[in-house]
Amino acid sequence: MRCLPSVLLATVCCSPIPAQTVAHTPRGPAAAPEAQAWARYTTQSKNALAALDASSAASALPPAPAGVTDLAFAEFFGPIGDRGLEYSEKLRGLAGRRVRLVGYMVREQERSPGLFRFAGWPIAVETLGLCSVDDTPPSTAYVIVPDPGQKLPPWRPGRLLLTGTLEVGARAEADGRNSFVRLVLDPQPAP
Repeated sequence: MRCLPSVLLATVCCSPIPAQTVAHTPRGPAAAPEAQAWARYTTQSKNALAALDASSAASALPPAPAGVTDLAFAEFFGPIGDRGLEYSEKLRGLAGRRVRLVGYMVREQERSPGLFRFAGWPIAVETLGLCSVDDTPPSTAYVIVPDPGQKLPPWRPGRLLLTGTLEVGARAEADGRNSFVRLVLDPQPAP
């Protein structure tokens, strides 16, 4: 599989859609498998969203420890204006202080030691191959693991509750990307 040049891709994506494809209604015996596939897809999507909502609602957070403020991914940026995304007042006010984030570890094929990315919903990033695209949301935070001896933090599925010191501002990371919001995890007590 080869990637389309961006000019060709923009031309294809921006070309008008013929009227017959906009109002497509299945007709005849060949349409039955297509209708069944769409019905199956719709059911799976609804079930996945319902499970995600149930897991979020069912697991109420314990109260934050003293000196720790809860921060949501939706609170990273203010409304988008003429200048694009800007940090919210809350995020800037919490820079350098201890915060608590609830989210999901981004599942990546390639990672760098001592850090991982953290997002508000489950995301998998395919970075190997001919057409790789990193489509994580702008509100993704980099999590920095304080133990330099740890090689790669293992990927953990499900919702995670992380506490650490918030850092705000552009910085180049070891994985070659730029981070804008970072959470330096609190050191784990020795066993």
